[in-house]
Amino acid sequence: SSFFTEALFSPTGRFAFYGPPTDVKVKKSYMVGSTRFIELGFSILSQSTGAEIPRNAIVVASIPEGTDEAVMLATSSTATRWRKGTEK
Repeated sequence: SSFFTEALFSPTGRFAFYGPPTDVKVKKSYMVGSTRFIELGFSILSQSTGAEIPRNAIVVASIPEGTDEAVMLATSSTATRWRKGTEK
């Protein structure tokens, strides 16, 4: 999990537009076959207000056969919108 969180949350990573994310927490990490699923929580800075915005994310990672490169798919949402999505 640390390889993936370091790649996503580094100063040049996917979620570091206005500064590195804070309060990064791995909520759950598990394997299904050769695919790793990581559920995360973190906070990012808002461009307009400078306030911290809590977010949730899921990262799915796999190493395709015949290569040594990892492929990651990451999706995230604000914590409020995430909760609304689980209520449906």
